[in-house]
Amino acid sequence: MLTGFGTDCPGELGLQAFNLDQNGSPLAVMLIFGGMLSCLQNDEPLEELLESLSRGFAMGLKARA
Repeated sequence: MLTGFGTDCPGELGLQAFNLDQNGSPLAVMLIFGGMLSCLQNDEPLEELLESLSRGFAMGLKARA
């Protein structure tokens, strides 16, 4: 809720990108990788997923500053 990400796959992975940047969690890495792999296997577009990941990382960097 605080980050503004939704509960869909791209939103959850964006949140994991934020978590990865903030905590360096190995679990976040595995969840991001698994989500990307799932998108590729299901032939889903990657644009929204990559935008969410980018936004999550950027939010994590900004929150640290």
